[in-house]
Amino acid sequence: MLTHTGRGLQNPHMHLVIVGAGIAGLSAALYARLYGFETTIYEELAPGGRCLETVHAKYFPGLPSNEKAVTVSERLESQVRESGAELRNERVLQVSSREPDSADGPAVSIRTENGETFADACIIAVGDDRKPAGIPGEDEYTGRGLSYCATCDGPLFRGRDVCVIGGGDSACDEAIFLSEICSTVHLLCRTEELTALPALRTELSSRDNIRLYPGAQVSGLDGSVTDMGFRVLNTVHFRSGGTETSLAVAAAFVFVGRRGIAASIAPDLTADADGRLHTDRHMRTSGTMIYAVGSARSNPIPQFVVAAADGVVAVKDLYDRMYADT
Repeated sequence: MLTHTGRGLQNPHMHLVIVGAGIAGLSAALYARLYGFETTIYEELAPGGRCLETVHAKYFPGLPSNEKAVTVSERLESQVRESGAELRNERVLQVSSREPDSADGPAVSIRTENGETFADACIIAVGDDRKPAGIPGEDEYTGRGLSYCATCDGPLFRGRDVCVIGGGDSACDEAIFLSEICSTVHLLCRTEELTALPALRTELSSRDNIRLYPGAQVSGLDGSVTDMGFRVLNTVHFRSGGTETSLAVAAAFVFVGRRGIAASIAPDLTADADGRLHTDRHMRTSGTMIYAVGSARSNPIPQFVVAAADGVVAVKDLYDRMYADT
């Protein structure tokens, strides 16, 4: 049993729950253990978050540009487990501050698929989800040639023609990845100019098998029925430069932005229109002893290094709040 010997380091009674095991949540957990907090992480799926959808951790300081993102998350997960934090594969349904008359006990209620638990503080690090494109036929062809993850599904279409819908960082990054394994990548940019980082635009322009269509407005999807009786995507219709075009492709990958999911598990907290929680510079939300980090908070910078920093900032603020008078 740890004993309290000063500002927090050996205090076993501070119980912190972290919801989400992406880069932000795992970084928070690692530093929480450094500060001596009893730490439990809830993750519905596999640890790693956005790393599981990304090929390389290109812009993480100190790492080579070809470092696999999943390798980074695996190392961080290993560090967290070695630190003594507990990881639970369990879905969290709701996070809320407890009623004022419960002030003598833990400040936060966490309701999971297996029941309710309580904690002295909670860090919400659930990340976000991809937005649908709103294309006619999108629901019908999702999983049947239409995908939201090139890293996951791209290898299924090796050597074939595909298209990417979008023009931001994710769309360009995934188009570059697909260009390494597919014959031709048609990039349908809905705006007149790409909005991706300059470095990504430069790399994309150097790929001979990527064809850019500025101002492309996708109007529909078509497919054919396989011998097994399934309808699968084989054509994307769009309008660009006043011309209607139909592309024969094996797959379409949609990257038109992301939407927050934190507000769905913390409906009592203030959030923006995209479902991300409002925070101050310390990552504090409007809920008592509830923080939000990474893509769970409003106006995130979608980079792994920022997500990691958010987690550390939240834990340091919590440490200062809990032990300011000791």
